[in-house]
Amino acid sequence: MKKVLLIIISFFVFNIKVYANEKPYLDSLEIMNGVNTLSFDKMNNLYTINVYEDIDALDISYKVKEEIDVSIIGNELIKKVNDVYINLAHDDEVNSYHLIVNKIDNTKRVMAYETKGEEDSDNPVVKTSIVFASIIINGLMLVILFHKKNPKKDLFIK
Repeated sequence: MKKVLLIIISFFVFNIKVYANEKPYLDSLEIMNGVNTLSFDKMNNLYTINVYEDIDALDISYKVKEEIDVSIIGNELIKKVNDVYINLAHDDEVNSYHLIVNKIDNTKRVMAYETKGEEDSDNPVVKTSIVFASIIINGLMLVILFHKKNPKKDLFIK
């Protein structure tokens, strides 16, 4: 009985030590002046960020627990592809998030804005054409599926 009790107590003490020395993580991460290609997951330490070439530094918004120390390294966006590191430290544990920042051409900004306007148009001719085409396609599918085959009119059998 004493051995079983000792094993149970040691199991709980070991688990408390493991969870007490957990790595520090970001609770949230948001790039205010760029586009993160992935949604944030605290277990994922690698992200690709796209910014326009006139951006000189990332505007990073994050949340962490109060006791975690945060440092950001490499937030000077000089090259076309830059590496930014968010380092977290708490007690003896450290964790780092790596952001690969790609600078894209400003002309793509104008093109993206123009195409967005075209996608949002409410053209009644387009909507009517789509509805009409879908009715015709559905009708043809019904005819093909439920057409009764008459064996007497089969031309290949004589």
